[in-house]
Amino acid sequence: MTTSALLVIDVQQVLFDPASRCARRCRIGWTRVAGLGYAISLVADAHTTRDKPHAPVASIFAHHNATLPDITSFGVRIAAPASASVDF
Repeated sequence: MTTSALLVIDVQQVLFDPASRCARRCRIGWTRVAGLGYAISLVADAHTTRDKPHAPVASIFAHHNATLPDITSFGVRIAAPASASVDF
């Protein structure tokens, strides 16, 4: 996804899975999008990760859902809504 593609389609909000198997790429993606001033929804119950050597999947979900919405340095809203409350 390029910056120009986001601007052309007039994106109002971007949805990301914060714990996906492409976690590093997604993290870079949502931090870039937040830096551009777009609101972010990290859908709380739509993670696509698995147990890791350092933490079980439930702990990873809980950590992301609790901490990522507290990031304020980008100046945009970062939310962790349940999928039932998101219009896809």
